[in-house]
Amino acid sequence: MLDQALAPPTLASLPGCYAMLDRVRQEAGKSPWLKGQVAGPLCLVEAGKGNYAALATKVAAQARWQAAQVRIAGRMAVIAVDEPSWTKPLDIVDRDAATRMVAEIRAAGAVVGFHCCGKGAWKDVLALRPDFINPDVSGGVKAFVAECGPALAAHVAAGGWIGWGIVPTDRAVPLGHSRAVLKEFLAAIAPLGEKKKVLEQSFFTPACGLAGLPAPQAEDVLRALFEISRFCRCDHLGLPAT
Repeated sequence: MLDQALAPPTLASLPGCYAMLDRVRQEAGKSPWLKGQVAGPLCLVEAGKGNYAALATKVAAQARWQAAQVRIAGRMAVIAVDEPSWTKPLDIVDRDAATRMVAEIRAAGAVVGFHCCGKGAWKDVLALRPDFINPDVSGGVKAFVAECGPALAAHVAAGGWIGWGIVPTDRAVPLGHSRAVLKEFLAAIAPLGEKKKVLEQSFFTPACGLAGLPAPQAEDVLRALFEISRFCRCDHLGLPAT
């Protein structure tokens, strides 16, 4: 899988990506946004694929290619840099190379952020000033906010978004409890500032990807996600249930 992450973006190496882009071109009137994802350089370093600076350059190139393809398909690109477990301080990782990577992806016209479904050094990630972050908070939003509160509040105040990975993917999803989950979430984010502003700059996601799950479990995750998002939109933002 990680070998594919560094492969040239051809039809032979990325048949699923090309098929998706073809479908997107045929679906007019849908969301103006389309999300792409690239394996992060730290993830690749830990897999023995090279040094951070060189890999950050390659990852930025892959992300720019995705952003260009998304534009050709008539959408605006959102690119997530996937770092499953970022535990090292930024200065040890390579602050300059990471900063350049973010800038290069953003210069391609993409919204750029980081996803981490394991332990994340989120204060260091936020220091890169991404457009969004997407942490796994399925184990508790309160603990995450307590750990990173001031940095998160500054991120939101500067216009940054938070994708809350609130629905677990490693265990059964308790359906029918979405309002209770949302109530707990709203209490946990109180330290980040005015509720409406935080919610307007938030979106909900699964804690991690769904590709490895059986179809019924993946459907349960998406059903719970839809319920939480709908209740938030309707009950707290006055938006239609879409």
